[in-house]
Amino acid sequence: MTTNKPTIENVAYGDTSAVFSEDERMAILWQYRHHLALGSFMTGLLAIMDDADASNVEKIGKGYPALAEGVTRWRNESGYADSIRDRLST
Repeated sequence: MTTNKPTIENVAYGDTSAVFSEDERMAILWQYRHHLALGSFMTGLLAIMDDADASNVEKIGKGYPALAEGVTRWRNESGYADSIRDRLST
């Protein structure tokens, strides 16, 4: 049986809540933003996360908690990124 995995575009522009939590969705957008047209604000916000240390990620998390959680888990939680990649068609 073949199942269709969501693409990066599905995650960015569609509803993939049955497959990915909001923090996982934000981690995907952060990792794959170069392939998407997310608008200048969101693209800039995601780019900032590349250089943000834990203290600044926490501050960003006050306004964007799912983004902060997704980036933190991607960086620190063993198996988190692999689990996302296994469910994503890239």
